[in-house]
Amino acid sequence: MLIHIKVLNNPALAEVQLEVSPLDTIQEIKSRLSNQLNISVSQQKLVLKGKPLHDGSIRDYQIVDGSKLHLIISTQHSTISTKPVNNAFINELDLLASKWIQNPNEREAFVNAFQREMKNTIDNLSLDDIEKLCSDRINQSEICLVIFFASEYVVRVWSAGCRAKFKGWTGRFHFMRTPISLIDLFVVLASSIVIGFHITGRISSTNPVMAASPALRIIRFFQILRMLHVDRKAHSWKLLLNVAYLHRIELITTMYMGFIVLIITSYLVFLAERDYIIEGKKPFESYADALWFGIVTVATIGYGDRVPHTWAGRIVTACLSMIGIAFFSLPAGILGSGFALHVQQKEKQKMYHKQYPAAAQLIQTAWRMYATSRPQQDNATWRLYKLVDPTFGEKMISRSRNNSLLRRRSAAHNFGDPSSSDSSPLTNKIGTDQLPEKFKQAIRVMRRMKFFVARRKFQEARKPSDMTEIVKQTAEDNQTLMVKLKDLQRKLDSTLGFIPSSRDNTISSRMNQNSFISRCRINRSSSQSRTGQITVLEHLQTFNERLTSVEKQMNSMTNLLQHIDDQISQ
Repeated sequence: MLIHIKVLNNPALAEVQLEVSPLDTIQEIKSRLSNQLNISVSQQKLVLKGKPLHDGSIRDYQIVDGSKLHLIISTQHSTISTKPVNNAFINELDLLASKWIQNPNEREAFVNAFQREMKNTIDNLSLDDIEKLCSDRINQSEICLVIFFASEYVVRVWSAGCRAKFKGWTGRFHFMRTPISLIDLFVVLASSIVIGFHITGRISSTNPVMAASPALRIIRFFQILRMLHVDRKAHSWKLLLNVAYLHRIELITTMYMGFIVLIITSYLVFLAERDYIIEGKKPFESYADALWFGIVTVATIGYGDRVPHTWAGRIVTACLSMIGIAFFSLPAGILGSGFALHVQQKEKQKMYHKQYPAAAQLIQTAWRMYATSRPQQDNATWRLYKLVDPTFGEKMISRSRNNSLLRRRSAAHNFGDPSSSDSSPLTNKIGTDQLPEKFKQAIRVMRRMKFFVARRKFQEARKPSDMTEIVKQTAEDNQTLMVKLKDLQRKLDSTLGFIPSSRDNTISSRMNQNSFISRCRINRSSSQSRTGQITVLEHLQTFNERLTSVEKQMNSMTNLLQHIDDQISQ
């Protein structure tokens, strides 16, 4: 039998065909391939339908005549790279590493040599060298930052002209006077001055006077303003000011009450402790000391430099701790709730913004559905629609049979003809009178379907995303459902002709048919006397009474006929 073997990872080798028998093993096939392709058996891997073939015969793997096997040739990689390295240090390090791995003595010698080298390096290194090295690295990073900030500032000033507000040199100068631009300019100038002093050597360890000058300290302070680049548009500050402004009344009230309590209790502590002397010194010599003690107490700091010693002072301090701390901690809660409300309002605004496209689409589809459904004929409504020319397919087939020259000539002729450019062979704009009625009906159906889809999307967009809103909407839906159920129950009661006084009476009336019928009769008479209207149950009751009377008459007639029949038979 003949099998085909294809080499996968070597396209240069052609497909091999071998004559084999069902008793041949995979190892024998690999040996034959090794002789034919000059590939060692260890590098060969035979695969049949993604399954590797190991030891076994061809019959074991169900290989039939005409089967196609795949041969994967594995390349042998050496563990040590033989590629030469040009760097002498890397070559020496590679040699030491190989010796270190192979010989434990060499390993110990390598570790000892490394320790000695590190020790000598550390011993030779002084604090001045470390300071100089760190200063150089910091100056280099400082130069990179200054270049980055300066380039960014120039680019922002240049790109500010795209807005009409900052157009031209006058507008750019106005942009440079904005607060964030002034801060950026101060940062760049201050950093440049400090770097210039460092480069010229005026600021160093040998010149501490220049480093401690007040002017340079002020200049260095402006470098701290780089942190403002984290929030360049000042969203955090705007958010804080907005929340504080919205809750200004609550904040002013709590702070006012807190300061009133602080001033009064501090004065009472001063009155209680001003005559107490310990170690020849008064702890509270003036009202300012008592006020400092009150501020430290309500701020929950408690330095311990001043402590009340009398019982009156301790009682007042306890009251101050409970009342004052409660008042001074209220602003934090007010601001926290304000931030939470602001975030919730932002989420609502995002939800409302998501509703705008859905609402616009709903309004558009509703108007188009209404415009296509009204009986008045309006050309503007149907002007949007086009019909495919029915002869377009035949024209394209006939044109495809022509040669390219004729097509180019016809295209040039059509391009030069202004009348041909007005109407396309594919579509033609038509008026209301030219549009068939079946197409109008199809358009109306599509408009109605689009309206339903837009309404569903709008309802999905209006679904609340917050859990509180979901609970609130669920409660409102339940309340609406209960109102509808009560209205339905009232209509059923009025239709059936009775109004149960309670649920128990209703259940018992349904269980007792006789009492139910009697109450219906009473309600029928009362309802007729009250309103003069007849309910469905009253109609059924009247119909039942008439059927009963008809049945009695039929029974009497049957008895009479039976009696007549008996008389005739006798």
